[in-house]
Amino acid sequence: MLLFADHREVQLLEEQLAAAQPLRPIGVLLELAWLNRQRNAKLAVSLADEVAQGLSSASLDSDTHRRYSARLILLRAEVAWMFGHLDEANRYLAEAHAGFLVLGDSVGVGDAHWLQAYVVADLGDTSAWMEHADRAVVAYTNSQDRLRLQMGIARRAAIYAFVDTARAHEHIDSHGFRDPGSQAPAVAVWIDYTLGVLYQSSSDLIQATHHYKCVYQAGLLTGQIRLAALGAGNLSNSLVELNNLTLALEWAERGLTLAREAGLPILTANMLLRSGSVLAQLGLHD
Repeated sequence: MLLFADHREVQLLEEQLAAAQPLRPIGVLLELAWLNRQRNAKLAVSLADEVAQGLSSASLDSDTHRRYSARLILLRAEVAWMFGHLDEANRYLAEAHAGFLVLGDSVGVGDAHWLQAYVVADLGDTSAWMEHADRAVVAYTNSQDRLRLQMGIARRAAIYAFVDTARAHEHIDSHGFRDPGSQAPAVAVWIDYTLGVLYQSSSDLIQATHHYKCVYQAGLLTGQIRLAALGAGNLSNSLVELNNLTLALEWAERGLTLAREAGLPILTANMLLRSGSVLAQLGLHD
């Protein structure tokens, strides 16, 4: 099961589900729920509930049953995090991580650390943020899942961009990440985000806007909706600094629309603040 996938993968799963009617194959339902967790949180939870109900009577071998259960719990952890319920997210994460460990499922372990890094970042623990990002990379290395490994390495560079810019540049160069276009979109989105942050911090706003636009596009393509919306918001901020307030408002509203359509309240609030800030600078207080 992919960590993130483009619209074509999601469409193929939808077609598989339609072709199987009136049956509802539990593996297809789970994968659809997983890949929709940022695209459409309400749909993802609805599908997850259907999977949970079906697991009790499904004819699955014990390892598959445990793997599906752990993936389902991890999905619920991510939705809880995106809704700002960090204690709930941590409880689900601990359960999912333990389940994947018992199975020796390195992909699942890595995905749990991937999400845990987000949660501890929101709690303000920078060292734990970096630690879980590193643990995700180790797990992905053990899994031999090349795409996840490249995503983990690229995401680690994005973290460095906030805490140690020199290390971020070194990380990008040592892994051949200067050209995001040479990477798969799911990886490129993290490289472009890193470069956007680095260029913005050095006041090279033209380059920053270019990379943030790429973040928006690749995030949409791969279902990394939170990152796509943040890219739009950061692009808006850069345009404000360039005194292009009209275009800044357009991009802030793109991020807001994306967050609302995905049904993600914390992200929506973030984008509302960005849109409101630009409106205020335009003198549009009503």
